[in-house]
Formats: sequence, structure tokens, C-alpha cells
Amino acid sequence: MNTSPQIQLTSQDWLFTRMGLAIEETKLIKSIIESKNIARKLEADNPFSQQLISMNREIRYLEARLIKIRIKADRACKEFPQG
Repeated sequence: MNTSPQIQLTSQDWLFTRMGLAIEETKLIKSIIESKNIARKLEADNPFSQQLISMNREIRYLEARLIKIRIKADRACKEFPQG
């Protein structure tokens, strides 16, 4: 089977893009889990603390970023040339 160098490059770029998005997704998930653990501890100490409010805001921000990364990954999957 003979494939053109342009298709191979495109496939390699696609692979690197997907790997980068997977790594970023993993980091975000880890940060969300750690932040939620901290939030639980803060809530146990003082459910109305400013730190807890800030932590919950940070969690929502991280979750929004995670959604964006997953959308990018989905798009990257759909854009991969099938051949």
C-alpha cells in the first residue's frame, strides 16, 4: 500500500493533536478531583467561607475548560481523513 507523504504528515499531525488534547484532558480531570477534595474539606470546616466560594468558582472554570477540550477532541476525530 502506497500512501503519499502529505497524508502521512496529516495523520501524524492528527495523532499529535489528539495526544495533546488527551494529556490536557487528563490534567484537567486531575485538577478537578483535587479541587473537589479540597472543597469538601473546606466545606466541613466552614460551609460559608470565602475560600470555599473561590474553590467552587475554580471548579466550575476547570469543568468549562474540560468541556471545551472534549469538544476540540471530538472535532479532531471527525476531521481525520479516512482513506
